[in-house]
Amino acid sequence: MGRFLRFLIPQSVSLLGSSILQFAIIWTVVFSYGSGSMMLLTTLLGFLPQIIVSLLIGPLLDRYSKKLVIMLSDGLSGAAALLMLPAVLSGNITVVFPMILVRSAAQGIQAPAYDAVLPLFVPEERLVRANGIKGLMSSVMMLLSPALAALLYSSSYGLIYAIIFDASTALIAIASLLFQRLPGIKAGERIDLLSGLRYCREDSSLLKLIIFNAVAVFSISPGAFLTPLLLSREYDASSALLSISEISYSAGMITGGLLIASIGDKLKGRRGYGIALMLYGLCLILVGTIRGIVPYIILNAIIGISTPSYTALLNAEVQSRTEESMMGRVMALLSASSSVALPLGMILFGPLADIIPIRMVFMLSGVTASVIAICSRR
Repeated sequence: MGRFLRFLIPQSVSLLGSSILQFAIIWTVVFSYGSGSMMLLTTLLGFLPQIIVSLLIGPLLDRYSKKLVIMLSDGLSGAAALLMLPAVLSGNITVVFPMILVRSAAQGIQAPAYDAVLPLFVPEERLVRANGIKGLMSSVMMLLSPALAALLYSSSYGLIYAIIFDASTALIAIASLLFQRLPGIKAGERIDLLSGLRYCREDSSLLKLIIFNAVAVFSISPGAFLTPLLLSREYDASSALLSISEISYSAGMITGGLLIASIGDKLKGRRGYGIALMLYGLCLILVGTIRGIVPYIILNAIIGISTPSYTALLNAEVQSRTEESMMGRVMALLSASSSVALPLGMILFGPLADIIPIRMVFMLSGVTASVIAICSRR
């Protein structure tokens, strides 16, 4: 576990920089345009490259050095941010859209790479706990990032500072990996882009888990991306309120991460991910029903608790059912299922938020997620 933490901590620092820049970009779009359709465009740009790269990167992860692949993704993200800096300095905010594209491609590399590396550090019986620790570290960074993002964004150079910070943390992650040796397995002889899909088709339990994840993530997409728009329309949100919202969610994620890191191994194999999805769905229904910023903050924190619980339990279930030689390809497919489902959900829910009250969108999303969770228990 010590080697795993030495790998995880610098990567989490890089996540902090990426999260700060992500918030700065989203807030720039929200305050500049204030449109559900523009949020849809932002979501599509943020996930289409990730979908394509996730599908392509799996075989490469099983063939080549995972260390070099991860360093490549960190370098791509940091370099892209710096290349966009001159345009931002000149006041051109439309440059955030190509920036989103490149960051999405980098995320398409990082997400499956991290999940494929994790089982190489820990034995199978510790997979849930290791995923919980990974989620916990992410949650801590996500707790810090909105507060730091709000601090940076309160100045006239907020987006510029966020870009510089992101590039700096990416450099830290790359430097740390230079002095680490990642555990690995013997590479296969061929790179076959469809081999991961064929492997999952032959194992119906894996295929069902990936399909379940896609449908679940589709259903909760408003909770993932329309929250800033909800706060802007219903509560006349400032950057400070957006920051408080993200902090409450991150605090919940830390609680959920601690829970899974401590007792997660006891929950493995009990479809706990379905219970976590049910909790998420019920909270979305209440967000659309109950008025008042304090109840919203409480519900947002509970949603935060359910998020790492769902992710850790589902990831561990998939990892435990997958052969090591196929881990990169299968985790890439799992990552791609989320990457596909989120923008597809926004294609439905984003424009819908410009037609019907946004509270109704959250209620519809919550009902859908709850039904899916009930089906998973059968």
